[in-house]
Amino acid sequence: MNIDVLTRLPHSLMGFDVFLDGVDFWGVVESGELPDFEEEVEKFMAGTGVAPVSVPVAMKEMSTKVKIAEPSPDIYKRFGQRSQLVFRGSLFASGGDEIPMVVTQTGLLQKISGVKAEAGKRSGGIEFNHDADTITLEINGEELIYIDNINCIKRIGGVNLTASRLSNLGR
Repeated sequence: MNIDVLTRLPHSLMGFDVFLDGVDFWGVVESGELPDFEEEVEKFMAGTGVAPVSVPVAMKEMSTKVKIAEPSPDIYKRFGQRSQLVFRGSLFASGGDEIPMVVTQTGLLQKISGVKAEAGKRSGGIEFNHDADTITLEINGEELIYIDNINCIKRIGGVNLTASRLSNLGR
């Protein structure tokens, strides 16, 4: 059997780092959970419809969660303030090269979880949530998603999906 189909392995996140207002957490960041990109929808069905259709009305809140292996004064000092969070990752591509993935967001450092201590175990790490006002997702230098909640910009794949709304409103 001769198969002339090129297959590839999925891209895998090989490593990552987090920066908060330029402060690098290399070596102490344990995990990061990037926000979901999710539309808030309403279901609509016309009187002659067969089934409801989803009508997008807004986007759901976007929040990044990060776990750090130690309490950090740099994080505590930014609590309740607007700051910039940058998540930099390296994706393994099947050709052997690794490509960059960068998520940059500005927003509110909304929550810092308390230090958890447990006898006989390494403890002292903290988790924090950073809510996004603006967020950009880039893979291999290409901007895939840019959302600016304050200025009503939702650019997906280079197309601003809110441009006509802004124009209609005189912006």
